[in-house]
Amino acid sequence: MSKNIILIAFFSAVIVLGVIEMNYVQSQFKFFEQQLEQASQQVIDEDSDTHHIDEIVQWWRQQKKTFHSFIPHNEIKDIDSLLMETRSFIISERFDLARARLEKLLSYAKNIPGTFSPHFENIF
Repeated sequence: MSKNIILIAFFSAVIVLGVIEMNYVQSQFKFFEQQLEQASQQVIDEDSDTHHIDEIVQWWRQQKKTFHSFIPHNEIKDIDSLLMETRSFIISERFDLARARLEKLLSYAKNIPGTFSPHFENIF
């Protein structure tokens, strides 16, 4: 009987931790998505001020330490690279290329949280 209680407690803890992880990743990437959309608007307006993208880069550097526990390292590396390219293109006023990189970043921000959702394809 005590083994059953321990197993139930263990599986309950795993489920609760999974929900907490899913909510954390979704909330962080929702914030990231909102910031990228603002940066995208800045690029559409052809504003070469890097203040906003610098804030995004700084936020990302702080968060990626935690994200290494949840997200594949290749995706983190890709986001790092895309952020630096975007910043460089904004500085050099190559707004078309900056916008293309921001579209890729937005795609990551929208799709990564879905990998944590309890969908059939994520289980099997």
